[in-house]
Order: sequence, then structure tokens, then C-alpha cells
Amino acid sequence: MKTLDNTKITLYLAQKILGDGLDIGDTIWDWGNYFEMPPADTAEKDLDYYNKCMRLFALNIELVRYQKNWYSTCKVADFIWENKKKFDKFFNEVNSEDWQPKNWHIKSNEDEDFYDTYLYCFEQLINGNYSEEDYKRLYEILLNIQGE
Repeated sequence: MKTLDNTKITLYLAQKILGDGLDIGDTIWDWGNYFEMPPADTAEKDLDYYNKCMRLFALNIELVRYQKNWYSTCKVADFIWENKKKFDKFFNEVNSEDWQPKNWHIKSNEDEDFYDTYLYCFEQLINGNYSEEDYKRLYEILLNIQGE
């Protein structure tokens, strides 16, 4: 979704306007999940790493079509693909061997193995299924803070 001045609408802005999380789906894959970040006025220093990652995701995932009572379409797979090297680094470090991208030969975000290798693991990130230490590591990788 773009405004009249062609500015992209992100999940961050959408949630800031709505005041609550929302169900999101992807533009490429038949995938959906509930997404929520901490309130926009929460100071970064007051967030744990899970919430820092959710805010970072929200700031970078484009909302294409808002739907009040259904999954709002977003460019989730595009966001993951644009940051593939960073997600590869993280998933290769923390996931079990079956879920490590280095063991797959995925050429695009439309490749059939993309769903299991990236989108499923991204869903697990949103759902809070990684440790706080893992979220800290992902945050550092995404922001190029250390260990690159």
C-alpha cells in the first residue's frame, strides 16, 4: 500500500494507526500469522530482544492491503529474501540441521522449499519460539552490530 505521495506503508505505521496487532498474510505464499509489536511509544532501551526484533520487522515489512476482518497482505517473503544473507547466517547458527538454509538450494522466494526453510522459521520467530539470546543474536545480525 502506498500513500498519495507514493510512500510505502509499513506494519509499524499500520499498527501505530490501529493501536493493536493484526493478522498478516504474504503476497506470494498462502501463509498467515498474527503480528504485534510493542507500542510505538515504547523506548528502545525498555524492550527485550524479542520486541526489538518485532519492531525491526514492523519497520521493514510493507503492508500491501489492509483488511479489517481478515489477513492483511504484506510483503513478508520479499522482506526475508531482501535480507536472505542475514537470515541465512542466523538460521544456520541457531536452527537444527534440517532447518538450516545451507542445506537447501533455494534460488528465489518463490522456490517451493522457501516456505519450509524461511517462512516457517520466520513464523516461529514471530510466535516467540526462540530464546532471548537467539533474538539478541538476530537483532545484532540484522543491524550489523557485531559478529558479521
